[in-house]
Amino acid sequence: MIINEQEQKIIEWTRLKFGLAHYDLCRSSYSRRVTLFNETVYQYCMEWFPKEAGIVEENLNPEGTAVITIDLQTNKVESAIFVEGKTYAEHGVVFHQRDVESIIKWIEAETNLIYGRHF
Repeated sequence: MIINEQEQKIIEWTRLKFGLAHYDLCRSSYSRRVTLFNETVYQYCMEWFPKEAGIVEENLNPEGTAVITIDLQTNKVESAIFVEGKTYAEHGVVFHQRDVESIIKWIEAETNLIYGRHF
């Protein structure tokens, strides 16, 4: 996998933000989509496998895989999913109060979207 300087910055920022010290970046890709307002959005998607995963079948993500997508224009997180809800992350994004209000505030800060209006 050839990585340029911008990719390296995004990868390291993501590793720190989500506490992915026990993960390896195994796959990444670029994509583009067009919004309802006819704006083009470019994204960088990363699939981080837990180091414990061992050998993985092609096109499958083992339990605990972190799939994180970044908007390249805003450098904001578009999505973050841990396969089957399991995580090996440490010192990353954590919701100490596992209430909906704390999660909504985090999503609003990360995405600039407004609860009840945009999601």
